[in-house]
Amino acid sequence: MKGTAPTHPSWMGSSTCLFACVCLVLLLFSSGCAPLQPERPPAPRQKAKEVWREFWSGQQQRVSTLPGFSMQGSLNIFTPKRNRRVTFELWGNPPTPLRLHLRAGIGTTISMWVIHSDGILIFSPRNNRAYSADNTARATQALGLRLPFTLPEMMQVLTGNWKNILWRDYLQTEYLPEERGYAFYPRGKKRVDKILLDGKSRVVSLSGKHPYEWTLERKDLTTRQGRVLSRRIELTTARDEELILRVKDFQTRTSPWPREDLRISLPPDTMVRSLTSPGQKREKQEQTTQED
Repeated sequence: MKGTAPTHPSWMGSSTCLFACVCLVLLLFSSGCAPLQPERPPAPRQKAKEVWREFWSGQQQRVSTLPGFSMQGSLNIFTPKRNRRVTFELWGNPPTPLRLHLRAGIGTTISMWVIHSDGILIFSPRNNRAYSADNTARATQALGLRLPFTLPEMMQVLTGNWKNILWRDYLQTEYLPEERGYAFYPRGKKRVDKILLDGKSRVVSLSGKHPYEWTLERKDLTTRQGRVLSRRIELTTARDEELILRVKDFQTRTSPWPREDLRISLPPDTMVRSLTSPGQKREKQEQTTQED
């Protein structure tokens, strides 16, 4: 009589299969629920070099001096003492001469400006007075606008031309995850002590500490003829001052504006006042005398 092979209870085969299935489910579950690792930017320092190089390459290749331009928009100015909103028209032949008109919300002209490299003239038709200054910073401060740049420089900021404003070489850089951009810091003390570029090599913000702590942010970016423009600029200072500039229209010209379009004809009885302090007037006169 032939022997028969030993048989195992049927429950052993089903339990083994069940155990294997449970292990497989646990394996899939554990791998599917593993904590996600934060995405890291590839080689931040190397990427920062590429972003910086692409930024200046674009400035050299695609951004040239405009023969002429025109721009329209609005300004909201907030200070601890007062808030105001005006609309503006800016046009001219960069870097100067420039014309600037400021109007109230109802369309009344507040002031008309003529900006040259060596001085500025402001005419107020409401009181038939004119004001002169030897630099735009003094003129804007007298009218409640504290800017870290002169008006010709602000024009370059608005038109995306950074060649005469930003430094070409940086000392160090870092990737800022929250801003999703690369911060660059200069060698030595500079008016702009931090530049933030996004991954597309666009200026997102600038900051500095002279003549006071300030930050300028560029928002709602767009590209026009190779220029990266901002439809909204926000400037804040350590003095609780804030300026919000919105650009509604920007046009370029193929030829400069005629000279007559960049002048102001003052009425004969207009009183012209200087915004330069007496002490600075004397200092300037002494320097002129010494040079003579």
